[in-house]
Amino acid sequence: MLRVVGPIVLIIGVLLVGSGAYEIVAGDPFENEGLMFIRMFGGMPMIFVGMVLTGLGYGGAVARYQANEIAPVGRDTVNYLVDGTKDSMRDAALAIAGGLREGITGQTKTDNEIACTKCGHGNDADAKFCDDCGTPIRASLACLACETENDVSAKFCDNCGRSLKDN
Repeated sequence: MLRVVGPIVLIIGVLLVGSGAYEIVAGDPFENEGLMFIRMFGGMPMIFVGMVLTGLGYGGAVARYQANEIAPVGRDTVNYLVDGTKDSMRDAALAIAGGLREGITGQTKTDNEIACTKCGHGNDADAKFCDDCGTPIRASLACLACETENDVSAKFCDNCGRSLKDN
């Protein structure tokens, strides 16, 4: 309905403004001042209303057309940006995962690191001393009871089962 009423109101408004302007240019502007005023200034709001109704009537179709034209360009742009930033995004994701792991578990150790037995700080696997507290880093932990070498992260001896917290 808006697609029909809108253009009709718009055309009537244009005709009224056009006939009022023609009277000013071609005729005697003082002969029918009241009628000319009604045509000119009554037609202007009709043009506005006609344009609004027409825009509302065709707005959905225009929006769908624009979306179909813009979506492929947006998709290609996003794919281009993602392709160029994959390595950076992977590094950022690993850093975030490490931060979350440290925040949740309190451990900073990763696969290529060794945790300090005193403070738990993650150090390079070949480090001799802790980067954070300076404690000597041991690759293994000897049990005081049976002298069996255990992993530094072990809480109990692999051989006798004694607690390694006292070491």
